[in-house]
Amino acid sequence: MVAFAAVAFAAANPVRANNAFPDEFSAHFPAAPSQTIFIGANFGMLVSQDDGLTWRYACEPWVVAGSNASLAFANVSLYDVTADGALIAAVFDISTVTRSADTACTWPNSTGSGIAGQKVSDFFPDPNDASLVLATVVASKDGLPNGNYIVPSHDGGKTFEGPHLYDTPTSTDLLTGIEIARSKPGVYYATLMSTSGGQARFLASTDSGATWSATALDIGPAEPRIMAVDPDDEKKVYLRVISSALADGILSTADGGQTFTKILSIDGQLSSFLRADDGALYAGTRAGKLYVRNAGAANPMDFTVRNAPHLRCLGQRRGTSRIYGCADMMVDG
Repeated sequence: MVAFAAVAFAAANPVRANNAFPDEFSAHFPAAPSQTIFIGANFGMLVSQDDGLTWRYACEPWVVAGSNASLAFANVSLYDVTADGALIAAVFDISTVTRSADTACTWPNSTGSGIAGQKVSDFFPDPNDASLVLATVVASKDGLPNGNYIVPSHDGGKTFEGPHLYDTPTSTDLLTGIEIARSKPGVYYATLMSTSGGQARFLASTDSGATWSATALDIGPAEPRIMAVDPDDEKKVYLRVISSALADGILSTADGGQTFTKILSIDGQLSSFLRADDGALYAGTRAGKLYVRNAGAANPMDFTVRNAPHLRCLGQRRGTSRIYGCADMMVDG
């Protein structure tokens, strides 16, 4: 089991966490003046209500199913926070979504025909509308894969109902990420990969999911995931491209997904990412490296690399200047 440690980096402007690394820790910061910090860990949800001075935690069985002993070893796949501070957790292995509106004390199950008996692979709360949450669902029928789809919640993640906003063209297509733009309502993005040799795609909607455009990604058999949508420019998006355990990288688009540019390639795997309000980018690895592209860099590939803790997450509260990171306490001490 890996413990949590927080480290602070000097940074000019705020950044937000995202769902690009659901297999790692994640940091979440409700909007100021809140002093709450949420850390998703492999043993539950850590909570500080005084900007990290003191901590408590909700153990993972409690998050999963009210401390049901039979689910004691179920792992939460990802956490996120709605615009009004409610927590949502998804457990992929047992097809469960739970929600807490009382700072991680109680976790009633989310319901609705959109997720009943299916596996939620990703979700994203609207940064501006606390009632809207989008989820990507891995569907099955009679125990066999039956495609993926995107379904909304209009009550902050309590229920997922209504018509699908998107269905994958084939049963072998997998939705690997979903995100909503902060700067312009109704702009949604998703990523898709094929398990049958087809081409990965970037999906974009500018009308709240009524219609979608698809751009083929020239990345071979690699897996694309959304890292972040620029908080000030809805057309600028950053993608993580996982080629293998030995190669990772970042693509960016400035035109809503029509074209992409590779801005970073590394040997190894990225484990964290932040985009600062001034445009600076931070990308950390579990190998103890932090890649930084300063705000206003003329060359999009102009990253510097420095030694850092073995970062499991990066996060920052909007409107503040401190960046937090989850370090590997077993390695970093």
